This record gives sequence, structure tokens and C-alpha cells, in this order.
Amino acid sequence: MREMIAAFRNEGCEVLPVIMGGTDSPPNEQPDHNQKKIKDFLKKITGKRIWRTLKDLNLLRFDYFTASKHLEEVVENFHPDCIYERCNYLQLSGIKVAERYNITHIMEMNSPYIEETNNLGKGDSYLKKYARRVEKEQLMNTDLPLVVVGPLRDHFQQQYAVDKDKFLVTHNAFKNDKIRLDYQNQQTFIKKYALEDKTVIGFVGSIFEWHGLDKLIKAFDELDQPDTKLLIVGYGEYMANLIRLTKSLGREEEVIFTGRVPKNEVFDYIEIMDICTAPAAAWYQSPVKIFEYGAMGKPILGPDTAAVREVMEPGKDGVLIAPTVEAAQNGILELLENPERAQAMAHHFQQKVLQEYTWEKNVKKVLNALQNSVKDEAINASGGKAE
Repeated sequence: MREMIAAFRNEGCEVLPVIMGGTDSPPNEQPDHNQKKIKDFLKKITGKRIWRTLKDLNLLRFDYFTASKHLEEVVENFHPDCIYERCNYLQLSGIKVAERYNITHIMEMNSPYIEETNNLGKGDSYLKKYARRVEKEQLMNTDLPLVVVGPLRDHFQQQYAVDKDKFLVTHNAFKNDKIRLDYQNQQTFIKKYALEDKTVIGFVGSIFEWHGLDKLIKAFDELDQPDTKLLIVGYGEYMANLIRLTKSLGREEEVIFTGRVPKNEVFDYIEIMDICTAPAAAWYQSPVKIFEYGAMGKPILGPDTAAVREVMEPGKDGVLIAPTVEAAQNGILELLENPERAQAMAHHFQQKVLQEYTWEKNVKKVLNALQNSVKDEAINASGGKAE
């Protein structure tokens, strides 16, 4: 969202960010384990389904009373031509306010939120049927729904019979000037984790079960390549399981977990990697890390999904794999044993990312779609003629 805001401004738009959480950046701190214990205890008492339902009711209360009121105040003071909203589960305030004030509404949808909520292990809700009605209303009543991948558009079209042509696909992207490298940082990391003269296979991002890192670790262990280390940069709720797995394999020296790192150090970590991985992803995901890896010219081991194939051509832009240990083994070997080919694929995808997948191009797509919509309305209003 920060990148889209900046790109809209670069196109001459006046943008006012409205952040319902009250901050534009989450605190960079480790989670409160005591608070987590309390939540886990309450979940155990109530059961996942009741807990999820209570959270849903709280979301509805916040959206109806707090978010809607706040957005109305902003609209009355700012007088926007358009509301651009990143969709959220059970959230209708943006659409309702846009309708009330006759403002064009754009909704960016990055996942099938109901399915994703269940996949995250948050439990099924007694309000699931109502949540589907909300999702349908979001799609039907927004003027321009944006989706990050074509398969997500197809899913919504089939689920709710929304006109396929109504959607605009805006893949995740990258802005080259985000890369700020610090050689001293890189040398510090290399020394800290004993990476001198090592081939480094890396992963950067939040650590959740569906990322397939357990299979990557097992593949790394079974390959047992000399002078090779696996560097996992980031933090997530599944990290503790991966650390236990690493210890059970006796690989604490070769598999390194950095934990959460400052954002300004992420690209320095990527820079010291020889191969960058995103072993698995959900069918609807367009992993931002792939574009980051690509922009930095790194050989990529990515997930073989229809969504990723929209931006990466297997064998030309990188190696794409099924979410299995064997596939990860074969993919790693292919990149390790063919370094020249690996670099050629990395270079090809780098050029593609820098030329085709930028936030500026996404914003231009959105503005063009809005302009075409205005022209169509003018033609319809004039009985088929418009200047």
C-alpha cells in the first residue's frame, strides 16, 4: 500500500491515507508471549469456532461503528474523487460510504478471505454464510475490483458470478530504488553466521506452515551438500516447529534462523544469498519476495502454481517446484549444479521485474481503467456520443 500511495502521488494524484489501526507501521518487536498464552487459554475454553465467531462480531462492530464514522468524517473534509481500499474480511464501510457520497470505489483483493481465515487455523465461524454475503457485496458494489493474480479473479467470478471483465489484474511488483545495500552489514552477517566461503541458500519473509520450509529443510538435510548453509530470515508462529525439526536432524550449524530483522537490512541479507527460495505458496498468492529476489538478480527456487507462472516462466526465469521434499531436492541440485544457467535465468527475470512489474505500471493501469469507465459513462449518457 505504501508503494501504491507513492506511485499515485508520482502520477499527480493527491492521496490521503486513512489507516484504521491508527499507525502506518506495526511495532518492530517480539510478540508478547504472556498475551499469547492468555489468548490460547481462552480459545481452549471457548473452542475455536466460538472464538472465531466472537472475533467476527468484534470486526463487524468496529467496521459499522468506528471505521464507517471515521471514513465519513474524512470524506466530508477531504472531498475525494475516489476511495481506494485494501479489502478486509467482513469489511463494508468503504463501499457503504462511497455509495452514500457517490464516490468511485476501488477494492484491492489479495486473497479469498474466508478460505484464508480458515487456512490460517483461526477456525470456522458461525457467521461464515454471512461472511460470504459480505464478500459478494464487496465484489458486486465496488466499481473496480483489483486482484493480484488471474486465478483469484477466476475464483471470485465462479463463486459469485461476477463479470470477469469487471476485474483488473495488478500483480505484486517492485520499485528498484528501494534497494539500499550496506557492505558492512553484509560482512557482519557473513561473520556472525560463519558464511565465509559457503554457498548460501536463503529464504526471506514471515514464517508460516504453508511456506513449505519444513520440506526445504528436509531436502537440504538429505542432499547434504558440502560448504552449503540454509539461511532463514524472518519470524513467524511456525518458526519454533522448524527449529525443533532442525535440532532433530542435527543441523543447527548448517540451518540458521535470524529471527525478525529490521526492514532496512532485508536486502543485505538477500545480497549474501546465492540461491533464494519461496518453496510453497497458496494457489492465489503472488509472493512479493519473488519480485524482491528477482530485482536483485538472484536465482530463484519458487512454487509451481498457476499464479506464479503468470509472472515466472519455468526454466527461463527460475526453477518452479511442487511442494514436496523430492521436488525441493531436485530444484536445489539443478541450481547448484548449473550455476551459469541459474545466473542466466536470474538475469532474465531481473529484467522482466524491472521493466514489467512496477508499482507505477499498476497505478497507470488503475487510472486508465477509471478514465475508460468515465468515457463509457459519458457515451451512455449522451446516447452513444461523447467527446
